[in-house]
Amino acid sequence: MAEASSLTSTIDRHFLECVICSDTFNDPRALPCMHPFCCECLERWAKSCSDDNSIVSCPLCKKIYRIPEEEGIKGFPVHFLVTNLQDTVYRAKQEKSSADYCENHEGKKREYFCENCGCAACSDCCALDPSHRGHSFIRLKQASERLSSSLENIARRVGNIEDKYTTAIQQTQQVKQNLDQDTDTKIQAIDEARNEHMQQVDNLVRAYKHNAYSKKEQNVKTIGTD
Repeated sequence: MAEASSLTSTIDRHFLECVICSDTFNDPRALPCMHPFCCECLERWAKSCSDDNSIVSCPLCKKIYRIPEEEGIKGFPVHFLVTNLQDTVYRAKQEKSSADYCENHEGKKREYFCENCGCAACSDCCALDPSHRGHSFIRLKQASERLSSSLENIARRVGNIEDKYTTAIQQTQQVKQNLDQDTDTKIQAIDEARNEHMQQVDNLVRAYKHNAYSKKEQNVKTIGTD
């Protein structure tokens, strides 16, 4: 099962290592751009991005995001794609030692892959086991290469989905920003209109008061001359 070991090592190296610490992900968190990082690594990185620890930039794509106020970096969601892949690789490593040799034919290494059953097999399985009669076999190395190619295709599709998700988030954020700006503009216009009307009312009140005092003085003068 050297091919399987090589495959899990490749997955570890390309998909399960944090770019900040270059080690296996520990509590991987997903930024809105869907790039994964260790929670502690991201916390340290955030301190270098802002004095008040309010924003963080993605170490990969450099996009800037506001850190959740209440939970901090832990407010970003767990990257379940990474954790699920970690679980899969862990199980594969745990099963490797027992999977090297055939459980039905002692001392025989599993060097083939049954395409009908989807399982590894030894030479005796291929030639003697009735349950594999008429089945198609290929070398494990060839099966591993096919699986590697399939994983690469999956990774590309996931990348495309992440790009679409990121674009949708950016568009949503832009719509929100436009709404905020439109609301601020309207509120400012309302305040300006209110101030203008209040000024007009104040001017009108002063004019009425001045007119009232003027009439009072005229009446007083009239009464005095009489």
